[in-house]
Amino acid sequence: MCDTHVVLSAQGNWFAKNSDREPSEPQHMEYHPRVRGDKAQAQTCSYIDVAQVADRHAYFLSRPSWLWGGEMGVNEKGVGIGNEAIFSKTKSLTPALLGMDLLRLALQRASSANEALNIITQLLSEYGQGGPAGFRNKRFHYDSSFLIVDSERCWKLETAGRHWVAKHYQRSAGAKLSVSISNRYTISTDFERSSEGIQDYAKDKNWWDGKQAFNFAKAFDSKLLPWLAAAAKRQQQGQNQLQGLASSANSQELNWSDFATLLRTHAQTGGAPSDGSNADLCMHAAGPVRQSQTTASLIARIQNDDIRLAATGTSAPCLSLFRPLSFEADNWSVLQAPHQGHYSLWHEHEGIHRRALFNESLRNSIRGDISLSQPKVFEALDSPAATLTTALSQADLHCMEWQQRQLARAEHMPLLTQGGLYGYYWSRLNKKDHIE
Repeated sequence: MCDTHVVLSAQGNWFAKNSDREPSEPQHMEYHPRVRGDKAQAQTCSYIDVAQVADRHAYFLSRPSWLWGGEMGVNEKGVGIGNEAIFSKTKSLTPALLGMDLLRLALQRASSANEALNIITQLLSEYGQGGPAGFRNKRFHYDSSFLIVDSERCWKLETAGRHWVAKHYQRSAGAKLSVSISNRYTISTDFERSSEGIQDYAKDKNWWDGKQAFNFAKAFDSKLLPWLAAAAKRQQQGQNQLQGLASSANSQELNWSDFATLLRTHAQTGGAPSDGSNADLCMHAAGPVRQSQTTASLIARIQNDDIRLAATGTSAPCLSLFRPLSFEADNWSVLQAPHQGHYSLWHEHEGIHRRALFNESLRNSIRGDISLSQPKVFEALDSPAATLTTALSQADLHCMEWQQRQLARAEHMPLLTQGGLYGYYWSRLNKKDHIE
C-alpha cells in the first residue's frame, strides 16, 4: 500500500511518496548515470525483456532489492513518478511488466511528463502488465496507477491490464494545485485520454452497459481490497493536508518540512506503532490485517533544471532522517550501489527501527534528534546553486553522525518488550530477517 502526492506551485513543483511494502523487503535508493549510444538490443526487466533504447537519462530510483523496477524516482530532466498498487478486475499473475518496471523505463527515457505518459502507455499496450509483486507473498499481484510530474504539469494515470485512462493537471497563474493518489481508482468519467478499445472491452466483459456514461473506476474496480487497505481514508487524509498547503497565501512558499510532516503522519497521533491502522500515511505493519510497512520515503522539488531531493533510504519516516540528494553529486550516504551485497543503510537502520517499535523512550529520543537535525538538512537543500554541492556534503556528514547516534542509542536495547500477537508477529519477522 502506498501514497503519492504532488503540489504544483509558482515556486516549483513538489513530489512526495511513501512506499508501503512488506516489512522485510529492503528498498534501496540508487543513482543511475546517463547512458549514450548503448548498442544492447534488449533490457531485462523483472520478468520479461523489452526493446532497449540507446540513450537514457540519469535518474534516482527507490527500488525494492529483488526487483528491477522501482517504486518512485526522479530523472535529470525533472520528471518525477510514483506508482500505486490498484486492484482491478483484470490483475494477473502472468509474468509481464510490473508497474515498477514501467516507472523505471519511463525515467530512463522521458524528457517530460507528457513523454513519460506516452512511454508508459505504449509499453503497456505492447507488453501488458502482471506477475508476482510481493517479496515473500508470491500470490500478491496488482495493476498500477501513477502520478507523473515535471516542472510544468502533472498526469494521473490509472490502468487495468493493457487498458488505461489519464487526467491532466496544470495550475492557473498565481495558484497552487494539489493531487494525491492511493490504492484505489479515482478517475471515473472525467478522463482526457484513454486506451483504444477500452469501452468495447468493458462492454464485452459486462462491466459497462453501453448506455450510461462510461465510468472507468466503476467498470474496473474490485472494491474489496481498497476497502480493507483503507485507501480512501489515506487518500483523503493526504489530500486534506495538501489542500491546506495549496490554499495558503501565495506569498508563503512551500518547504521541505511541509512534506516531511505529511509523510510522517499517523491518523491517531501520540500512540505507539502497535496502535496504528491502515489509514496511516506513515504505516507500521502489525500482522494479517496490516501487512504493509512504509519501507522508504522520497521528497523532490522540481524547478525547471534545478532538481533537489530528500530520501530516507530506510523504513518508517517518523523514525528516520531525510537525507539530501541532487544531480550535482553522486556520493551521498543514502545511495545504494546497484547489485550491492546484503549490507546497506536500510539494513543498518532496520535494527534501530524494530527496537523503537517496542520502546517508547527510544522512539522519543530518535524523534527528538530528528527535530534538531532535520532542519539542517533542509537548509542545505535550499542553498543557492553556487554553494549547493558544499552545503549538501556538509549536510550528508551531519546525517552520518545522526545515524551513529541512533546506533549507539539502540545498541543494548532488546528487540522485543511486548507479548501478544503484535510481539509474536515481529518476533517471527526478526528471526526470518536475521535481525538480532
